[in-house]
Amino acid sequence: KQTQLATQESTEANSEILNQTLMRSRAEVNLIRAQLTYILAQILLHPEKKTVKDLYSQLNELSEKQTQIIRELEHWEKAANHLLELSIEIDDNGKAHTSLQTLQVLHDEIFFNEFLLTQADQFIQIRYISLGDRIHSYWEKIKSDFRRYSRWSHVSLFKIGQAPITFYGILKLICTIVIAYFLAKFIQIWINFVGKRQKKINQAGFYTLGRLLYYCIMILGIIIAISSIGIDFTTFAVIVGALSVGIGFGLQSIVNNFISGIILLLEKKLRVRDYVQLESGEIGVVMEINVRTTLIKTFDNVEVLVPNADLVSKKFINWTLSDKIRRLRIPFSVAFGSDKDKVKEAAIDAAMKVPTTIKDRQPQVWHVGIGESSLDFELVVWVNEHQQGLPPIATKAMYTWEIESALRRYNISIPFPVRDVRITETPPPKSPE
Repeated sequence: KQTQLATQESTEANSEILNQTLMRSRAEVNLIRAQLTYILAQILLHPEKKTVKDLYSQLNELSEKQTQIIRELEHWEKAANHLLELSIEIDDNGKAHTSLQTLQVLHDEIFFNEFLLTQADQFIQIRYISLGDRIHSYWEKIKSDFRRYSRWSHVSLFKIGQAPITFYGILKLICTIVIAYFLAKFIQIWINFVGKRQKKINQAGFYTLGRLLYYCIMILGIIIAISSIGIDFTTFAVIVGALSVGIGFGLQSIVNNFISGIILLLEKKLRVRDYVQLESGEIGVVMEINVRTTLIKTFDNVEVLVPNADLVSKKFINWTLSDKIRRLRIPFSVAFGSDKDKVKEAAIDAAMKVPTTIKDRQPQVWHVGIGESSLDFELVVWVNEHQQGLPPIATKAMYTWEIESALRRYNISIPFPVRDVRITETPPPKSPE
């Protein structure tokens, strides 16, 4: 019995609130009707006192006010029907019926106001006949019709938390993200363009700056887009928490590669235009560091896509990380009996002919071993491949080419395997007796 009494009191209170809300809305609708009547009188009796622009401005303002009331009608009808069901259960449906009757009257009054709006539009086109008024009238009519027919776009499709999601909200979210994307892409392309023109400045720094700004603008755009449809960050955090389960399973690899890409950009251990050698053996130039993968172009013009996570967790060689110069060792061999001083002179002469050799660091020739049929040497030289834009493997080939040419000029023999074949005499076979 106490529960029934509490339900009855709650129902009566809600019915009273709904009735008061409906009465207030009726008063607003009646005020709109009075203003429309006054505007019609001005159009018919004193058209010279108002311009077409002023009239349509007033009509659009009144139409917008009525549109807001129309949007609430659906919620009020649901509330009235729900209260009617509760009232039937407690045998007290008087106030619920009153709410439904008030809603019906409100519908009729709104319909009449719509009629007055249509009449006002028609009278404007009759009374204002100049070319400028006609053009302005048609333009305002197009805008008015667009507002009228776009009301459905503000109808709630579903809710996220307490925020109603409408078609207009979804469209606004998509447009905001698209604008953020094109803005971020434009800034990134512009920064890369500026970096390419500044030959004396490291282009990798411009690329990193462009990428980071791209990510920042996109994240900011997504936050603004979500806020624009009324979702607060508390609700957003709940959604992210729910998605984290999916991220932990299906999207783990994508998220891992994205975070790894950010780490690569911030740590600067790998930059665009760096020469790298992967653990699998491929050697190439870093062309792009993207969201999920890094693009490396090998010297055979093969493009290799490497997941960013592999570049963070696995070993690779960056030939141009902290310094563009490095020490290179080129092994070569000469025949036994060759003059070692002459070999040294020939190798140094060959090294000085290669343009990547750093002149202020004297090349060295080391005698590293004695083979089965050769004297083994190494040319040790400091090189700067970045200055000539050459890959590491091409640099070694240049030195090998020049060493072979220098050995020929200095008449130094290239070793080849030597085998001694000894033939011993054997006694003739005994003839049979």
